[in-house]
Amino acid sequence: MEFELAAELRKQNLEEVFPEKFSKIEAPWIWDDLQKNSSEAEFRSILSLDKLPRSALARFTGKSDTEVWVNGTSIGRAYNEEQGIVADISRLLRRGENEFTARSVRMEGETLEPLEARALTPEELEKEALAKVGFGFVLEFEIGDETETWTTGSGWSVKGNRGATWQPAQEIEGPDHKYDWTENVRTVPVLRLVRKLEDLAERKREFLEDIPAAMIMAEMDPPRQTRLLLGGNYENPGNPVERGTPAFLPPLPPTDSPSTRLDLAEWLVAPHHPLTARIAVNRFWQQLFGVGLVKTSEDFGAQGEWPSHPELLDYLAIRFRQSGWDVKGLLREIVLSKTYRQSSDADPEAYVADPENRRLARGSRYRMDAEMIRDQLLAVSGQLNRTLYGKSVKPPQPPGLWRMVSMARPFTYVADEGEKIYRRSLYTYWRRGMPPPQMTVMNAPSREFCVTRRERTNTPLQALLLMNEKEYFKAAKETAKNTLEQTEGMREGLSHAYEKVTSHLPGTSRLELMEDTLLGFEELYRSDPELAKSLTPEMEGNPLEKRIELAAWTMITHSLFNLELAKVRR
Repeated sequence: MEFELAAELRKQNLEEVFPEKFSKIEAPWIWDDLQKNSSEAEFRSILSLDKLPRSALARFTGKSDTEVWVNGTSIGRAYNEEQGIVADISRLLRRGENEFTARSVRMEGETLEPLEARALTPEELEKEALAKVGFGFVLEFEIGDETETWTTGSGWSVKGNRGATWQPAQEIEGPDHKYDWTENVRTVPVLRLVRKLEDLAERKREFLEDIPAAMIMAEMDPPRQTRLLLGGNYENPGNPVERGTPAFLPPLPPTDSPSTRLDLAEWLVAPHHPLTARIAVNRFWQQLFGVGLVKTSEDFGAQGEWPSHPELLDYLAIRFRQSGWDVKGLLREIVLSKTYRQSSDADPEAYVADPENRRLARGSRYRMDAEMIRDQLLAVSGQLNRTLYGKSVKPPQPPGLWRMVSMARPFTYVADEGEKIYRRSLYTYWRRGMPPPQMTVMNAPSREFCVTRRERTNTPLQALLLMNEKEYFKAAKETAKNTLEQTEGMREGLSHAYEKVTSHLPGTSRLELMEDTLLGFEELYRSDPELAKSLTPEMEGNPLEKRIELAAWTMITHSLFNLELAKVRR
């Protein structure tokens, strides 16, 4: 496209009718009525010629999208003051009257600003964001040995918007209406290529903005000299120090220049490095078993805990490194092992002897993380939005969130709506000063510091959250609706809901208990219809019995959500 533009420009310069450089000519701008803000305007004038000119060069532009006709033939469209048109119109002119017409249309995005009826001073023109349609025109033609100039002015007629009457045009001169445009004009083919290039540049910009970007770090040239700070005082630097690694670990490979971040990365995964593979394996083990082979996964040093199974840790680390750091292969080997596939159940004596299961004598059993619990409840209810990537979202939160940490610049939490609020917890908007309370109550870290191991507590507040949080209660209602639609009969529905929430089939005694509980809820809501109605406002107009049924089943699924089986991985 750029080669085509250069070729067209060369072609324009070779034609004698177009000068290499256009002169600056004072051509008044003409407008419609100053008291109106028209979205479009038409301009018209007559030029009488006794003889046909040897050459006639027209230049024009507009404050908006403007097209000009000479004796009914279009000579091009100008788009703004920087994209004016030049055209040879000698073949379009004739003896006698020649009609020049133009139409200017306000482009999308331009604003309408009210103008005062009186004439505006140059200072006022500078302040006013004039968005009226306007037009400037210059015609240079040669008759005999003389060159004459004909421009826009008060001799032109104008009418604003369709259906208006023709009126004398009004001239405006001011800082916003210079005559520089008369020097910067292009032929129609050249301007067409310029527009295409601008369009391609805009599309490229929009495309690049949509590409996810990541910040990168580069070495300074030259590198900044680091010094030992005496007494830790920044104002008291001591001897210079060079880049290196702790003495108890293998040294960095020697290089002719200072070691870079790339050298550090290669050193971390070098075959003789003792820590990287072990730390990675330990964290994957922690994800699967709830606790790592080294319990203090954040500390492998002298202050950390000794591995419960050091030979196993060494074996898995070596296998992991020799496999080319194959994460999928490592996880597959662990989950297919007899150790992982053990039952979490054990007799009381075993729990007393090894409460944290450090001997791996039974399957792992621990409460899921906050994000897992939320996503699990949304998935069971069928509400989970599985859309990948994109911006963070703000699920509904308690009123007044952020108010206490806004300080001088107030912030308010405005929750998103629609399907976005059901996206995975990974996409939840997080403010470190006030993280989502549903997460922190369940021991999610505030993200003010890097945390490799979460604490797990068991507090009454956690039970209150799971029982009273509005979104969790809504998920229970959706689960109840789905159960009623997908099953027939009480026993089938209860078995279906129990299995869906807990991944277990209910035993006979458990099923009978659930039946009695459901009948109790139905009896409660029949005795208090208003309570059933308050629980099912979306069913306004439905029979009362249907609303009582949904309310009772909602309480059943809500109870299942609060079972230990629903929030504990085992």
